Amino acid sequence: MIDFSVSGILKNDESESGTTKYMAPELLVGSNTLSLPSLDVWCLGCILYELLTGHTLFKGNKKEITVKIIDKM
Repeated sequence: MIDFSVSGILKNDESESGTTKYMAPELLVGSNTLSLPSLDVWCLGCILYELLTGHTLFKGNKKEITVKIIDKM
């Protein structure tokens, strides 16, 4: 679940990074909830869906995936 290539402490002017298709909507709209357990639950749900079906939950390029995830809020 952790993408070590992008882990680190963010400064105020930096946005988060990571694999968009596993990001919770709260992260994509820029809310200040970077450490809530619900963010991990969202990611686990995406991973579980992929394990059970063999397909990712959201398909498309980064912008399309972002719009689809935000629509789930």
